[in-house]
Amino acid sequence: MTEMVNRAARAALAAAQREDPLERALDQHHPPAVGQDVLRGHPLPVGREREGGLARPQRRVDAGPRRAHQQSALRRVPRGHPSTVLLVQVGVVARGAGGQRLRVADTAAARALAAQGREPNALNNNCSGKHAAMLASARGHGWPSLGYELPGHPLQMAIRQSLVRWTGVASGALEIATDGCGVPVFILSLRQMALAWARLQGEARVDRPAARILDAMARQPFLVGGTERFDTVLMEETDGAVVAKVGAEGVHCVLVREQGIALAIKVADGSPRAQYPAVLRLLQHLDALPHTLSARLQDLLVTPVRDTRGDIVGDIRPAA
Repeated sequence: MTEMVNRAARAALAAAQREDPLERALDQHHPPAVGQDVLRGHPLPVGREREGGLARPQRRVDAGPRRAHQQSALRRVPRGHPSTVLLVQVGVVARGAGGQRLRVADTAAARALAAQGREPNALNNNCSGKHAAMLASARGHGWPSLGYELPGHPLQMAIRQSLVRWTGVASGALEIATDGCGVPVFILSLRQMALAWARLQGEARVDRPAARILDAMARQPFLVGGTERFDTVLMEETDGAVVAKVGAEGVHCVLVREQGIALAIKVADGSPRAQYPAVLRLLQHLDALPHTLSARLQDLLVTPVRDTRGDIVGDIRPAA
């Protein structure tokens, strides 16, 4: 079945790549690679100027390591806000690809913009950062950008091989499905997901690229989650000692960096109600969080249940 999917994807990719006008345009213009520092987590673009019809950062500020007592302007920006879209757009433009190449459907953030009379696009999707990174990688390797989301594209095949390395699953055993944003998603067990995160931390102790990934998440947790979202709050409140990434359908992966311990959980029914309390209580059991949590984390550990009139009639909390 997997081989049939791959053959069909390769055929679709070949057909799509017969005509790619964007590739010809990109070959004629190579803007400076200004997006890489954004991925490192410290310099943030704050202004733009026009050059050759493309936007680029005009100046930068060094946000520095985040501290609990500091109030970051980014933390107060909602997901889909133009400031966060700019970060993605800078990365895409810097690598020579336009936003129209992002194969992401508009979602809630885009619909909110439309309700305000503003024109949404794929950059407003909460997966646009991932797609921008895929486009940048494809461009950097000299692969065509067209069809980057198809399983048979060289980029997706490279991602598959990377997962083999981190999870220990044989390439032929990696089953795929389609994510909500249109790219391949790989079917992994909780053990395999946790193992990948633990290996990433182990590699980060000796390998600079792996360390840069985790350092970027720790330094700019807003770009991992968003305003008051669980992952952002957790990383801010632990000063990056804990790194986390939410998944769909009640999946969550968490890494305690100093201990090198990784967790992967899955709420059976896919509901997020029990997800955050479970993660926090597990971290408390591992002494990665104190018994008495900060106010922001406590609000995520115990959440009120309200009736239709808005009255609190109970709460959701860990059972142990």
